[in-house]
Amino acid sequence: MNNFSIYRSSAGSGKTYTLVKEYLKLVLNDTESFKNVLAVTFTNKSAGEMKSRIIEALTKLSRGEAAELKEKLISEGVKGNIETSSALVLKNILHKYSYFSVSTIDSFFHKVIRSFARELKLQLGYNIELDQQAVLEKITDKLLDDAGIDSELTGFLEDFIYYSIDDEKGWKIDLKIKDLAREIFSERFMIRQGGANKPEGRTKLKEFIGTLFAIKNDFEGRMKTISESSSEILDEYSLVIDDFPYKKAGFMNYLINNIVSGKFEPGQRARDASIDINKWFGKNSKPAVKPAAEAGLYDLLVSAVENYDQNFIKYNTASQLIKTIYITGIFRDLTDKLKKYRDDNNVLLISDINNILLNVISGDSSPFVYEKIGSFYKNFLIDEFQDTSTFQWRNFFPLIENSLSENNASLIVGDVKQSIYRWRNGNMKLLLEEVKNDLAGFAESIKEETLKVNYRSKKRIVEFNNTFFKTASEICAGEAPEEESAVITKAFADTEQLSSDDSDDGYINIKFHRNDPDSDVTSREFSIAAMISNIKQLLQNGCKQKDIMVLVRNNSDAVEAAYSLIDARLKVVSSDSLLLTNSPKVRLLINIFKYIVDQNNVIARAEILYNYLIYIKNEDIELNEIFTDHLSKEINASLFNKYLPKDFFESPASAEVNNKLSGLGLYDLAEELVMIFGLGNTADTYLIRFLDVLKKYSGENNSDVFGFVNWWEDNKQDNTIIVPDEEDAVRVMTIHKAKGLQAPVVFIPFANWEFGLNANRNMIWVSSNKQPFDTLPAYFVKASSALKDSYFAGDYNEESALTYLDNLNLMYVAFTRAEEKLFIGVPQKGKESFNARKVIYETLTNSPVLAESFDTQNYLYESGTLNGLIKKADKKSVYNSYKIGPMVSGNIFDKIIVKPEFENYVPEKKSKLKQLKNRGIIIHKALSLIRNSTAGEIEKATQKLIILGLITEEQKAELADELQEIFAIDKVKKWFDSENVMNERDIILPDGSMYRPDKVLMNDEKAVIIDYKTGGKKEGHMKQIKQYGEILGKMGFKHIEMNLFYLSDLKIETIN
Repeated sequence: MNNFSIYRSSAGSGKTYTLVKEYLKLVLNDTESFKNVLAVTFTNKSAGEMKSRIIEALTKLSRGEAAELKEKLISEGVKGNIETSSALVLKNILHKYSYFSVSTIDSFFHKVIRSFARELKLQLGYNIELDQQAVLEKITDKLLDDAGIDSELTGFLEDFIYYSIDDEKGWKIDLKIKDLAREIFSERFMIRQGGANKPEGRTKLKEFIGTLFAIKNDFEGRMKTISESSSEILDEYSLVIDDFPYKKAGFMNYLINNIVSGKFEPGQRARDASIDINKWFGKNSKPAVKPAAEAGLYDLLVSAVENYDQNFIKYNTASQLIKTIYITGIFRDLTDKLKKYRDDNNVLLISDINNILLNVISGDSSPFVYEKIGSFYKNFLIDEFQDTSTFQWRNFFPLIENSLSENNASLIVGDVKQSIYRWRNGNMKLLLEEVKNDLAGFAESIKEETLKVNYRSKKRIVEFNNTFFKTASEICAGEAPEEESAVITKAFADTEQLSSDDSDDGYINIKFHRNDPDSDVTSREFSIAAMISNIKQLLQNGCKQKDIMVLVRNNSDAVEAAYSLIDARLKVVSSDSLLLTNSPKVRLLINIFKYIVDQNNVIARAEILYNYLIYIKNEDIELNEIFTDHLSKEINASLFNKYLPKDFFESPASAEVNNKLSGLGLYDLAEELVMIFGLGNTADTYLIRFLDVLKKYSGENNSDVFGFVNWWEDNKQDNTIIVPDEEDAVRVMTIHKAKGLQAPVVFIPFANWEFGLNANRNMIWVSSNKQPFDTLPAYFVKASSALKDSYFAGDYNEESALTYLDNLNLMYVAFTRAEEKLFIGVPQKGKESFNARKVIYETLTNSPVLAESFDTQNYLYESGTLNGLIKKADKKSVYNSYKIGPMVSGNIFDKIIVKPEFENYVPEKKSKLKQLKNRGIIIHKALSLIRNSTAGEIEKATQKLIILGLITEEQKAELADELQEIFAIDKVKKWFDSENVMNERDIILPDGSMYRPDKVLMNDEKAVIIDYKTGGKKEGHMKQIKQYGEILGKMGFKHIEMNLFYLSDLKIETIN
């Protein structure tokens, strides 16, 4: 029985369909077993898609639909009534959804970590930190802050600066350290450290650096001594280099000049001359040559060659290490800073999870793990396995091993050819060979199957890719180090695919572009122009813009392509065009934040004016006036005060920002500014998304405006709007982001990226068991080709081959996104190297099949015909898009629940208003708010009391009824419906004392005073109201009526 299946799924081969089918096979035979199946993938989007596909399949099967899938399930062993079983599984999932375990691999491991918090001694309430870049910046800054305080660290950094200057790399090392710091999050760092808790300390490292310099100086000193001694003999015998065979191309130039300039490797002529002294003499040689050679010159050449052969590898290893050994030494400090950051902030980094789990999960503890996480998983389905990391596999391995030992089924799905995330710890070798090695004990239970049929692309595209990558992989394998080239050959051994399409449809266009010095047009510009021309032709033929995808290697290429398409009046969706910073409203708010923080910031002031006047108000004002407005000395004459809303300023005559804005939190400030500047009159996707960012930031950090402004500067490139898939626009994205996507038409305008390692960009981990280079477990060095002649040659060659494979995989992913048409632009590369252009050209010329369609004169490969797209119905989205009107926003002060103004008011838990001790206080406050006896006034008053916190929503109706009962008293109704009524107005006497009657009605010389009382009768009540009467008498009223209104029993006591 095959319990462990390995599916190798090439592009478009129905990977998700296969996963869903295998999941259904597991759950339909036992309708409760879905709780015991764990399916994991690598992104939330993929997990969501898998969930929806499973639910959709179960729904269709339960309705008697999906006949083809039903037949497949029956043929592969599903028993019983599939319609009934599907309906029951669907019901079970919906009623026990938390047991429906389809998630990302990180989510599953995080769940396990949460379960083991006590065993791992994790602090309660810890958070998972996803933004590792922000953490990196903080710990690096703290490390550099210690310079000048920690004398040992200071000296260490100084040494590194001096060496960087000598190496012509400049004295600024902060960026180099930040690049290095990124490595402490990587698995390769943890693996290379060999499980050590901390990298070696600086003391041991300093000793090792001394050893490295001793090796370097000894070799160079010996070689230069040989060269100097050779020069002395030449002078003694009055000879020059040209007196020897081959002159400056001969062995004597090596001995005299090359060694001095650091070119220590002897050429073949130098080697021949060191073996046979007769090689020194020619027919026309000067007589002095022979005695000079015999006098020691020959022996010096022999010594130089022998010294090189015996010591160069050791010397070169030391030389390569010296370039980065200083920065490697700060790993201990960085790991210390990282540990402190974790402890201080009570966080775990996303990269910590896998490493921590390695200390928990083992073969013996697997059942304990299941028990702790509350689920006993019997079956495991792992998607995108080519991107699984070593640590992730080690954590899964004991669980799968335990499952197989109990005769349960599991599977993995992946494609080595689509492994493009090795920089994110993905290990393609797991799928290639290591999984089978690890599960060797279950060899009889392992079934391997390659999904051969491509359901995505047209037949011509499938056949082109079959032929292209068979040849391209051979070319890359030939370029890679011989001992490591097998990994490329093995990865592309199963390239051949069958097409589900029997027609001869499909179109491929590959055009090579060259620079034109005469017109000063670059090859990239030619490629862009060709792409735009082809897109416009496709649109004329009925293609929609949303059918087109443009793929590029990196973000800078994406920006160039996107803006070129925008200039051509095409609608574009790209990571750059979706940035929130593209919105004038967002830019306006950001600069207002900056201005509120520092009102001397003239740049922020100018940006506020520019974005508000030009983009939002559409004013026709000269830009020079805007950018020089801060020089205006008259407040009233400045554009800033003239055009910006008055509520933004403290007063009309002031340039100071309104003080109430400075006191608001971040999100509330933004909403207030949206209202003041009228930004919410129409719904704006960018603005709404920006408010989401503010809300999230406030929740995770604080509401400090200054802190957000700094955070925004570092993170603005990561914040974009989310556009529906139905948007009719050309999609521009990197190849990495296009993984898993497809489009009818794909353009790749810049297919010329580098394939090999770059010493200026790439750094790799190396190790050696040779002394003294085994002092440390591993070293982080520049990926220079000089490593080929070092004790790190094995590591370099392996990394070189894997880098070739990475880039070939990128090409494979890019070429296989196309459904119907594939356009590839190949610009000229600045310098000749092994790059995508060279791979494409050599593949087209070396493959007999492809060469037939390659026009070598015009550098154009074309296959198929460029006609309209095959008409097909638009795929209906599971989401509905709605267009909303104005933004809903409100004044912050309307949202605040004000603390009750009554000192003796105590909130009560009773729900009935008549049972409340505070009933009188509540009615008293309500009457003070009511202007007349209408139902509308009662509604306003009761709503206001809810806002004030005096009553609940449930008590509102009861209070309204009581107020209606009060207004049923004729005398009370007349009070409230009269004109010239004053509610709770202060009366100030000449001595400064103040009195406030509850209600006063005034009509010529008559005044009516009403004072509400909440308790029973007291002597002081009569005294107080008579005092009010005396005061009003002194104010000139001749007829005064005084009323005490007792709210508890609705009795009125009147005094004339």
